[in-house]
Amino acid sequence: GLYLIELRTSRPRASLPLSSSVRYMASAPDGKHLAIGLHDGHLLICDAADLRVVRKLSGHTDGITALAFSPTEPLICSKSDDY
Repeated sequence: GLYLIELRTSRPRASLPLSSSVRYMASAPDGKHLAIGLHDGHLLICDAADLRVVRKLSGHTDGITALAFSPTEPLICSKSDDY
């Protein structure tokens, strides 16, 4: 799973159980969302405050190897080893 740790207390603030391992993560420029690329090719968009999944995207057939948020547009780019 994935844990969100409160740095002041070193205690978990939130957790997210996952059915596949994390391969890559990226934070949105505004800090409000996290993108989590999984080994099974799924892409999760989560609320950064509580790890609540707000979108689950599919399309890749192999694990995600890179993610990037656009600094100016509501876009995310994902890369995988699939062809």
